[in-house]
Amino acid sequence: GNLFTYGPSYVGFTQWAIAADAGPVLKGMLTAVTASGLRDPTYAGGAYSLANVLNWVTITSNQGGSLLSFMYKQNRVQARLRRAWTHLPLSEVDGVVTGRQIRFFQEWLKHAEPGDPYWEQRGNPDIAGVRAPVCMVGGWYDMFLPWQLRDYATLCAAGAAPRLVIGPWDHADPRLLGVQMREGMAWFRAALDGGTAGGVRVHIGGRDEWRELPRWPPDARTTEWFFQAGAGLAPAAPDDAGPDRFRYDPADPTPSPGGPLLTRDAGRVDNRAVEARSDVLVYTSAPLAADLEAIGPVSALVQVRTSAEFFDVFARVCEVTPDGRSENICDGLVRVSPGMFPPDADGVRPVEVELWPMGYVFGRGHRIRVQLAGAAHPRYARHTGTGEPLGTAARLSPVDYEVYHDRRHPSALRLPLTG
Repeated sequence: GNLFTYGPSYVGFTQWAIAADAGPVLKGMLTAVTASGLRDPTYAGGAYSLANVLNWVTITSNQGGSLLSFMYKQNRVQARLRRAWTHLPLSEVDGVVTGRQIRFFQEWLKHAEPGDPYWEQRGNPDIAGVRAPVCMVGGWYDMFLPWQLRDYATLCAAGAAPRLVIGPWDHADPRLLGVQMREGMAWFRAALDGGTAGGVRVHIGGRDEWRELPRWPPDARTTEWFFQAGAGLAPAAPDDAGPDRFRYDPADPTPSPGGPLLTRDAGRVDNRAVEARSDVLVYTSAPLAADLEAIGPVSALVQVRTSAEFFDVFARVCEVTPDGRSENICDGLVRVSPGMFPPDADGVRPVEVELWPMGYVFGRGHRIRVQLAGAAHPRYARHTGTGEPLGTAARLSPVDYEVYHDRRHPSALRLPLTG
């Protein structure tokens, strides 16, 4: 017989779990907004993905009964979720939301380290051994995208030719249902005919157009946009200037609107309110003289000195329109602990932040903005500033940041220019 597997999110995890061992009976796969492993999306950048994990807690807890009943329960739980975001210690927040301990939530808190055998038993299958043709559908604002792209790279390195489609979607975007169906049916028909072909199709934001690419990532010129004195951002190397400073207070953690969330608030939003906070730095380019196209991986080098050895660095790229609206394109966070990014003689650490990838054209007359903060709460569980264990930490300690952008310590955004 012929076996085809299809589905998004958790159903995608189950597909990857059996794919390498399914044998020749498995003729094709369609996986959407998912990845083969669970640990790294749970601890993106080393920080616990609190909002997404707790929303998954509510979804699994409220299943059963009719769709109307499920939607009613999900709406009722929102107030408890808001209380849970600010509750410490984290080991109690599942109880705040559901009234009881949730086993997987407790286990995930206790197994934070990469390489922990716990995660090897709950994901990370040998996808390099998958022989069936695979079509992968992802979204620029999906919480699994970086690891879905890692799966794509693994398959390509093993000699496979997977199909990759990335659209302007977040994890729960209702448009995905139709996209998955169309892509899946076309892929399965081609697999039966023996004619599947890989390739990459991505949506280009800013132009609202689709682009066919031979591979991911496409050929690109990695270009640095340096932080400048006076909150500027430019391709020119910075002049000597003093650092910019802010204080992160975990009692009032910096929020992170929009982005790759498992909620109705995901995706692109106006960031002006959060950018006006005293614990957020922004670096903004001059209006662009021409369109600027960037497709591929994005990263930032942040030269920073802090008052504590344990801290987070959150970086976000926004497009600023001529009317001043600042909308997020991609972002990322890294949790720093002793031994990471060793400081120089001045105590300045060269912190590398991997952001979500992008496929975007910044329009002529628009500006590029980098946003920096010490938290992105509740998307990532706030850093308490103490280095205490994640599940039991309850003491809060503010952290002072100095962000450097001089000739000895250039901080920069790295964009993959393709236009």
